[in-house]
Amino acid sequence: MAVGTKRARGRHVGPGAEALYSVLTIERLRGMGTLPIGVILLDSKQDRLYLRLRDDLADVADKEALEVLDGLAEATMLRAAEEGATRLFESLLDSLSGYVRIGDPRPLKVSSNWTLAVSRLFEENVAGPREQPRS
Repeated sequence: MAVGTKRARGRHVGPGAEALYSVLTIERLRGMGTLPIGVILLDSKQDRLYLRLRDDLADVADKEALEVLDGLAEATMLRAAEEGATRLFESLLDSLSGYVRIGDPRPLKVSSNWTLAVSRLFEENVAGPREQPRS
């Protein structure tokens, strides 16, 4: 994860915010823009993080990128458990801006099923048309 442009601290997760989510993206090969690779959902009331990443990263990322992406989900969830989900979400908003990027957080109302909510967000923001495997 590259450290780059900082966003203003403390304005992302405000009082009363039930949930925030952001879309994670990577740079496409050969300068073809960005590609959504996952979503991250924060339950600020319970200080819990939900993350879903594409399962075909080997088909859409180059070898060097896979070294960065390999274990990203596990490392993120481990850091959330150690540092707290809200603190980690803030940190990611402030630091991810290189190869792996995080979109501006968006509010979301979640009735009860957070796992279903992150799956729905993934389908809406990431799962659209898939990249064709590299030849």
